[in-house]
Amino acid sequence: MKNVILYCRVSTDDQAKTGTSLDSQEEQLRRYCESHSLNIVAVFREDFSAKTFIRPEWKKIELLVKTDKSIDGLLVSYLDRLSRNHLETLQMIEKFKRKNIEINSLDHWTHQDRPEDKITLYLLSGLAELNNSRHSERVTIGLRQAKKEGRYVGQAPLGYKNSHTPQGRAYIEPDSNADVVKYIFSEFARGIYHPDQLRRKLRLEQKLNRSRNAFSALLTNIVYVGKVRIPATKNTPEIIIQGIHLPIIDDDTFQKVQFILSGRKRGSYSTKKEEIFPLKGHLLCPTCMRNLTASLSKGNGGHYSYYHCQSPCKCRFRTRNAEEDFLGFLKSIVPKDEVLKAYKMILQNVSSRRQKDASLSTPDTKRKLTEVEADLTSLDNKLIKNIISSDRYKIMHDQLKKSQNHLKYQLSEMQISKTSSSDMIDKGFHLLARLDYFYEKGTSEQKKKIIGSIFPEKLVYENCAYRTNKNNELMALMRGNLIGVGNTGFEPVTFRV
Repeated sequence: MKNVILYCRVSTDDQAKTGTSLDSQEEQLRRYCESHSLNIVAVFREDFSAKTFIRPEWKKIELLVKTDKSIDGLLVSYLDRLSRNHLETLQMIEKFKRKNIEINSLDHWTHQDRPEDKITLYLLSGLAELNNSRHSERVTIGLRQAKKEGRYVGQAPLGYKNSHTPQGRAYIEPDSNADVVKYIFSEFARGIYHPDQLRRKLRLEQKLNRSRNAFSALLTNIVYVGKVRIPATKNTPEIIIQGIHLPIIDDDTFQKVQFILSGRKRGSYSTKKEEIFPLKGHLLCPTCMRNLTASLSKGNGGHYSYYHCQSPCKCRFRTRNAEEDFLGFLKSIVPKDEVLKAYKMILQNVSSRRQKDASLSTPDTKRKLTEVEADLTSLDNKLIKNIISSDRYKIMHDQLKKSQNHLKYQLSEMQISKTSSSDMIDKGFHLLARLDYFYEKGTSEQKKKIIGSIFPEKLVYENCAYRTNKNNELMALMRGNLIGVGNTGFEPVTFRV
């Protein structure tokens, strides 16, 4: 009596309806073994894709045939239960054959030593792969069509749950974790956390475990603003359309998060190192003009901090000295009282004029923005219905997006102009008059904001003095020079502490 292994596999629940369920397969195989006097050594059942042989139960089979030399065969009800990959099927059959184990199926039994039966085996395994490819293509088309209808398909992201419309169509709706997602975006939009800092904070506070990549993907997932992304194909570009699900995050907060993630916001994040090195990222090496970095060095009596260049350059400065000199430098550039008074009067007049202009221009700008957004929606619909070519779509979409962003920026500027600015002006000039004090008492984040607002370019620190390599108009204004500083840049080389 020959010893055999029975292998049953499904990949979808609906296979139970077509007679290929696990129970149905096992029953067929057992009947066959009973009628042909075959001894069943083991039965393996699994719910797994047949694209590859990387499957839990199949791995157990391979381990079993390594140790049990008495096995003569492996039976499946249909050849596609074994695999839907033509090449891998033939390779696996040959691999087992070298162990004197015959793999066969009940639907098309083959004598693998006969040349004519080998052709049948090649055809059957090829047809299994063809059917799988066609099925995958149909699934891809169906998923793409669902997305075109504004439905998110697949596993719902954090904050949503999978649901169905009354017509039975899949979509997503907010669940109890929606507030967690809102908290994540609102905290990150403050601009004080690195993504990994916030991820660790949430893990401790709310027991939210996410990998770094998963957390970064969450922060950029456009689903949270109620939209669906339709991926690009060979013939069509990627498009984003309005989904039928409810948004969790408002568009302004989402865009602010993307702005911070893009790295365009100087001093967006603060870390423990930045608390020690507020000038890090703002200094150039006076010798080779590369960016200075910063680190702690252990020596006699404890740890010492330095701003330093990279090898082979040996330029370095004690952090304490650089900080003291920078504080003295700030004291030297604080504008005189009469200069502050004149600038404040000018700014108040400009602010008053802008408020009047904003009140007149806002309705017209809102109307233009509504028209552009309607054109974008119409353009997406034309592409989906194949009324417009993908190349033409891309050109027009880029132009409309550019107009939309410009109009949104104008509206935000008008909104700022319409708000009462007298308090902001008073606070700003109060800070400017005591710039060195606020820098000395400020947090790391506040220090970096002060540095970045005055010096968008990098500073050079040399011989206890600070200078820039380019013109700095703000520095000229702070010194009361309305004409400018010429072409040599601001060079307070004579300043010493």
